[in-house]
Amino acid sequence: MELETAARVASTAGLCPPQQGGHAAIEAYERAVRSAPYDPDLISQLGLLYSARGLGQQAADCFRRAIALRPSHAEDHFHLGSELIKAGEIVPAIHSLGAAVQLRPDYFAAYRQLGALVHGLGDRKAAKAWYQLASRCAPAGCQINLELGTLCGELGEHEEAAEYFSRSMVSERLGATEYLTIGAGLVKVGQFSRGMECLTRSIELQPSAWAWTELGYCQFRLRALDSAETSYREALRCDPEYAGAHANLGLLLLLLGDYVRGFKEFEWRLKLKNFYRMEGFKAPRWAGEPLDGRAILIHAEQGYGDTLQFLRYVSLVAARGGEAILAVQPALHRIGAAYPGVSTCLEIGDQLPDLDFHCPLMSLPQVFGTTRETVPTLDPLALWGLIGNHQTAGNLSGRPRPFLVGLTWAGNPNHLSDDQRSVPLIAFSALGRVSGAISFVSLQHGVPAKDLAKRSLPFSIRDACSGVKDFADTAEAIAELDLVITVDTAIAHLAGSMGKPVWVLLGTVPEWRWGLEGETTPWYPSMRLFRAEKQGGWKALMERVAAELETAVREAR
Repeated sequence: MELETAARVASTAGLCPPQQGGHAAIEAYERAVRSAPYDPDLISQLGLLYSARGLGQQAADCFRRAIALRPSHAEDHFHLGSELIKAGEIVPAIHSLGAAVQLRPDYFAAYRQLGALVHGLGDRKAAKAWYQLASRCAPAGCQINLELGTLCGELGEHEEAAEYFSRSMVSERLGATEYLTIGAGLVKVGQFSRGMECLTRSIELQPSAWAWTELGYCQFRLRALDSAETSYREALRCDPEYAGAHANLGLLLLLLGDYVRGFKEFEWRLKLKNFYRMEGFKAPRWAGEPLDGRAILIHAEQGYGDTLQFLRYVSLVAARGGEAILAVQPALHRIGAAYPGVSTCLEIGDQLPDLDFHCPLMSLPQVFGTTRETVPTLDPLALWGLIGNHQTAGNLSGRPRPFLVGLTWAGNPNHLSDDQRSVPLIAFSALGRVSGAISFVSLQHGVPAKDLAKRSLPFSIRDACSGVKDFADTAEAIAELDLVITVDTAIAHLAGSMGKPVWVLLGTVPEWRWGLEGETTPWYPSMRLFRAEKQGGWKALMERVAAELETAVREAR
């Protein structure tokens, strides 16, 4: 419609259409507007020319003039909104786009622009509402279902996301990029087999490092590990500098126990676009050379569990003669300060002292050439010294007492593999059949702790962490227990670091640190690993845990 208007205006004024013009066209339309200063069509078309040349302010001024002359023309409001977005004037842009859809309720482009705008502002629910309005008036061949699927995936609405992706495959003409976007989206909502089909089709049409990496991750999650490695290496043939393929290959090699090559590839994580990087210093990266009294910053970078696992390396750094300054998450500050070798412990975000070197905490295994056989030993006494003789809130330490078991059932819901790590609290129901003097306490943090109020278990469970402020408080609660049973969370690392008996429940494709088989791990001598035998096989796994717990309680009498 707008191209037809442009052509009509150009023909009437004796001008070439705006889409065919450059600088000469702008001059011609400027002369035409001076001759007919009250012609909104001419003014609007001049605005489009200015916009195409990147002259945003002039374009916006034209659209405002056109709106003043014809306030009910939806397209002028839309174009003004688009220019305001480019200028960073978000609230006026929303008003302009809102006016466009009020004047023209079937204005697909305006709805879509509003969805993209509020999505960029972080309001996913509002974005979904605008995209849904756009979908009702979407022209044939558009990709709005693709965008809705991606958005629903971000909202955790996985079934709805899969439905939108399915619609996009049926109703829209798809090329390599579209198949890749759909495949990646299906992978994010756990639809791995369907995701593989789309990704394979994308690669057939146009191989790319991104598509091969997504396919490799799909295969990894389906435990086709040889195929996953092949796909990651194909990605690197497409682009040897593709950080995602390197980092994922590193995680795969680590899972397979190849720590030397795995940690080397895993260094590419630092080049990932959205990877957290600590800033505020210019010190060079440490490569393992003698420190001779110089100050080195060792900084946490990922989750709580990762930090707890690798704190053992700080003493090795100090042994190189350096002043080890540790920066960790606030909730781990007291824990970090208690570790051997730590000269100063800071919270991430604190002002930094003068530094000579820095090193990410998770890069230390690569610096020290760690293999499965040379994983540094733990010093549980460091944390027990922090705990002292304090008792857990909740009076759990009365004597005589039953066999005390701490439970944790959920980790970070935003973790990419949370479906492999977290279970509903009711999954622990089988433990209710364990006989003998046994008592359960919850070590669960965060929103999942609200599950306790549902009273869904066939046994009572006391909340030991409702008042904790940090992991040092949680360590006090763990100190009073005989055993911890947990999914793969920071609690597993904390209990293992304390030398406390801890049973960790793992899915079919666990985190790299637990390996693919066996009940033990070189990282935590007091830990026992329980592995699900098939995808979603938590029920059978919990039955086995219950039987082993029965034995443990009997032996403890």
